[in-house]
Amino acid sequence: MKAIFKNEIPFGLLGELAKILNSERNDYDKNLLHDTLKSLTETGRFSMSLTFLSSNEKEALKMLIDYLVSEGLDCTDLNTGYSL
Repeated sequence: MKAIFKNEIPFGLLGELAKILNSERNDYDKNLLHDTLKSLTETGRFSMSLTFLSSNEKEALKMLIDYLVSEGLDCTDLNTGYSL
């Protein structure tokens, strides 16, 4: 992901990814979901993208991370990276 979004995450993409991944979370490998979310935290201007998330997009991220925790993954890094 870092190579794809080397300079920055385009405006609005983080929120859209959060909503899509959350709505389809049962169709994806939980480790891949974790790694994808982790990789996004390492892209350029990630923190700025977080500030522009809507409340629905933030809730989708929270639900997605909560799902990963319920599946037994340690998501401390995601909770820190996404400030949840």
